[in-house]
Amino acid sequence: MSDHASYSLYRAPLSAKLSLLNVILIKIRQMTSLSQFMLGAVLSHAMTFEQAMIATLCATLILELLSLGLGIAGTREGLSISLLSRSCGFGRIGSALAGIVIAVSLLCWFGIQNSILANSLNYSTNNWFGFSWAAIISGLTLTTLVAFGVKALNWTAKIYVPLFTLVVGWIFFLLIKDYNIINLITTTPTGIAMSLSATITVVVGGCMTGAFTTPDISRYCQSSMHVF
Repeated sequence: MSDHASYSLYRAPLSAKLSLLNVILIKIRQMTSLSQFMLGAVLSHAMTFEQAMIATLCATLILELLSLGLGIAGTREGLSISLLSRSCGFGRIGSALAGIVIAVSLLCWFGIQNSILANSLNYSTNNWFGFSWAAIISGLTLTTLVAFGVKALNWTAKIYVPLFTLVVGWIFFLLIKDYNIINLITTTPTGIAMSLSATITVVVGGCMTGAFTTPDISRYCQSSMHVF
């Protein structure tokens, strides 16, 4: 896809703006992943349900403030985080260094997510592919989708988000159907306890890159209210 088609080096024009629902679906698709289950497991073993909710709320507010400010800037300027950082005082070299940090972080997360997907694909085919080939297939598939930019993210999000929600809801039902939900909420954690500040750091850290790159998506919003 050309730079003019994906606007990777240019302002996103008014004609490229998306509806609020489409942007919401893309953002949900970006922030939801199987790693969130791992985070939930860590919290459930380290603190009570009430403590976990407080920590998650505090972390969410921190991420919201960062994401909202950057998102509004992206909407008003129509620029990605890379171009915004260059024009906000970082300069060419500074924005390049910031881009490297983001790229390394996203590369690590991509590796984690792709390994989970590859293991699932390999398991569902009874080890027919083998992990290496499953990882290559899943990695190439995801990379191809991203190469087509926001248009591909838009139509895949319409499929992925409802399907992911249904699958998670079904898994949740299967896991709790034989338990008393009140007892689960009030159960004493069995793992090593974590402080509130440490938990907030874990939650914020897991989603920081996604919040920091909000302008990459919000530049397709029609207004600052849509970003909010």
